[in-house]
Amino acid sequence: MIGAMLAVCSFILFSLPTAWSLFYSEPFVPWLVKRHLHLGFSPFYITTPIGGGLLIIILWALFSGRHKAVPVLKVAKIEGEEPNETTELKKQKQVEQDLRIDLTPHRWASPAVATVINQNRDYPAHIKTATLYGIKPDGTKHRIVEAWKYKFQDCVILPYSLSPDRQARLAFAGHLPYESFSELFVELELENRNTVIGSTIPAPRPTKKERSPAVTKVINEALRMIRENQIQFTLYALQKAGVGDLDSEEEFSDVREAIIQRGLGDPLAGCWITVEEPKWLDFIKFANRKGVQLLSVSAVLDCLEDYYLNGESKQP
Repeated sequence: MIGAMLAVCSFILFSLPTAWSLFYSEPFVPWLVKRHLHLGFSPFYITTPIGGGLLIIILWALFSGRHKAVPVLKVAKIEGEEPNETTELKKQKQVEQDLRIDLTPHRWASPAVATVINQNRDYPAHIKTATLYGIKPDGTKHRIVEAWKYKFQDCVILPYSLSPDRQARLAFAGHLPYESFSELFVELELENRNTVIGSTIPAPRPTKKERSPAVTKVINEALRMIRENQIQFTLYALQKAGVGDLDSEEEFSDVREAIIQRGLGDPLAGCWITVEEPKWLDFIKFANRKGVQLLSVSAVLDCLEDYYLNGESKQP
């Protein structure tokens, strides 16, 4: 509408001299001068009528209520698609949603094992780290240990790419103070730094059973040596306390669990790199026969090599 009004005003302004010449042979301005209308030429003769006309048109448009809002360009949103979300991001989110973590502590002792299942049928999950956490009775969360960096049974070593529709096991070894926590869970860190948290499970509790006098004697003697002689490597304290004189692997496991329960750590943490754990009592008996003092992890590994090659063990 405003454009039309401007066009009309412009047409009248420029057509006036032409229309005058149709009826009079004398030009319009000289005709005015002869009648004593001495008007000197000024730019205002042109701008004032135009400005006045424009002002009238603008005021009319504002107060007539016929002005229209400037149209806004709207981009159609595809249903189910978030802004700035790429296909790669959606793929990663889907993989994270399809990861399942099943945590299974191995009795009371170390290690705990978690099974990670990639339920996505199309994309792999790139796992960078995994951490075992405990929740205390007051609800606070505490980091216990990261996934073991050594081979244990069929457990994988991180970082690891879990193929679609496959599963892998992770081992958490070392001192696991289950008695301090009410619940446990595993947190995965993926390659893109996002985290996936597994469901919580109750922390295991030690089974109550009567220990044999021989087991109790070894435990008490080992604790005394650790306290008085400041022995840092608890397996050496057990060797000195006579653990090699026990009768069964089950009795050795009772001693091992008792040391862990007292917060001294797993005496066998980091002491083997084979698929299966050795028969530890049989190994210590072998070391005693060879006169080897198990003073450190390196001493244990060296003796294990001799045990596998020249001992009675049939484990490869």
